[in-house]
Amino acid sequence: MRLFFRRLILLGLVMLALTVMAGGSLWHHFGDFAADPGFTLSINGEDVDLGELQNLEGHGVGATLLGCLIAGIVLCVLLPLILLFSIGLPLLILLLVFGGLALGAVGVGAVVFSPIWLIVLVLWLLLRSPRPPREPRASRR
Repeated sequence: MRLFFRRLILLGLVMLALTVMAGGSLWHHFGDFAADPGFTLSINGEDVDLGELQNLEGHGVGATLLGCLIAGIVLCVLLPLILLFSIGLPLLILLLVFGGLALGAVGVGAVVFSPIWLIVLVLWLLLRSPRPPREPRASRR
């Protein structure tokens, strides 16, 4: 089982590396497309210079990566917890209730169908005091 998880983690890391390389390749190949895309974009009658989209000033790459990292950590922690408490907990409660009912039914069945009752019945039939024979009743005509 350990080997399975190791291979699964290795496969995930390889897929991550391939995704990063494919993204870098696409960025490198289509990076100049943003500078001269070959068409113009007009919003409300004003032309938008698509070359300026590359030079957007913001907080920088570091802040963007930090924001993505925080969002990824939040998703990796909160999403499983939300799924666990919204789906897993009710299913666990339902399983415990049905398990308790089944355990109760099995316990009652074990007491009712216990072989001890058969032994008690045989001893009661053997040790009871015999009844005196009854005389036949006279039939009325």
